[in-house]
Amino acid sequence: MTVTVKKFDTKDSKHSDIELNSDVFAQEPNVHVMHLAVVRQHANERLGTVSTLTKSEVRGGGKKPWKQKGTGRARAGSSRSPLWKGGGVIFGPKPRDYEKDMPKKVRKLALRSALSSEVNKMIVLSGDIVSSHKTSGFVKILESLDLGKVKKVLLVIGDNNNARLSAGNLPNVKIVYPENLGVYDLVNSDKILLSEDSIAVLEGRAKNA
Repeated sequence: MTVTVKKFDTKDSKHSDIELNSDVFAQEPNVHVMHLAVVRQHANERLGTVSTLTKSEVRGGGKKPWKQKGTGRARAGSSRSPLWKGGGVIFGPKPRDYEKDMPKKVRKLALRSALSSEVNKMIVLSGDIVSSHKTSGFVKILESLDLGKVKKVLLVIGDNNNARLSAGNLPNVKIVYPENLGVYDLVNSDKILLSEDSIAVLEGRAKNA
C-alpha cells in the first residue's frame, strides 16, 4: 500500500505529490498504544516540584498557646496545627517524579500509529521554506496553503533558523523538532507541515529495527 501527500514548493508556489514510506505512514493505527503514549507524554512534562509544609516544617509554634486546663477552650499544643491559620498542611503535595517509561518497540508503534492516522493532515514543504527570518514570509506560506485561519498548525522542522524565527511569533503555529515529535503533538493539530529533511528522521525513529 502506497501513501502520497501534497508537497508544496515554497519558492515557486507549486504543488506536487510525494510518496511516503508505507511502513511508517500507512499502518493500522493502534489506538490503545497511542493513548498510552499521550498519557506518558503528559506525565513526563510535569515538573513535580510543588511542595507544602507539614506541621513539623512550619516555622514557630514551639510554645503551647495556653495551658491545658481551666480556660474553657479546646486543648491546643501548637499554633502550627493544621487546624489553625498559618499551620501545616495535612497530606499536602511533595516533590515527586511523574515520569513514565515505555518499551522502545511500543514507542515506535505509537509513533507509527499516530503518523498513519494523521497522514491526511500532512503537507510537505520543500527547499529552504523561507528566505528570511521575517514573520511575513511564513504568513504568506500559510495563506498560499489556505491555512491562515487554521487554529492549530504543527510545523515539524529541523535546524532551519530562518523558518523557526519566521514562524515563531505566530500563535497558531507550534514548532517541533522531528527528534522530539510526540503522539499528542500529531493528534492535537489541525494541519501538519513537514520539512523534507524531517521525513527521514521520523522514518528512522518509527521503523522497526
